[in-house]
Amino acid sequence: MVKDELEEFSKLADQYIITCDHASLAALVESYTKQDFTFSHPLYEAHYLYCLGNCYSKLYETRKTEWYSDDLMKSVIFYRKAIHTLPKANWQEHVNNIHAYDSLRSMIETNLANRLSSQGR
Repeated sequence: MVKDELEEFSKLADQYIITCDHASLAALVESYTKQDFTFSHPLYEAHYLYCLGNCYSKLYETRKTEWYSDDLMKSVIFYRKAIHTLPKANWQEHVNNIHAYDSLRSMIETNLANRLSSQGR
């Protein structure tokens, strides 16, 4: 998956989340999780996994299921995968790259903490 494809997926997911189109969001997630992607950079893979975590998080909130729901567990799994996929910042890289790593890591960790809290952990 290249950057343009990732941006398209991210925009569609955001659109469905904002408009509360949960059926389309569920279909989008299902269609993307059935595919195996090769990413041109680990940052893109981490961002993709973060987006999937956000989608499952929204589906959990919408379906109002129990703390042990499949959607909630999947959101936690995808956030954890995103953290482990995210490359460590190389301080010799361009400052914008370092900022991108740090910013994404912060968003992932915040959302992961919120979902773990929903599970009572």
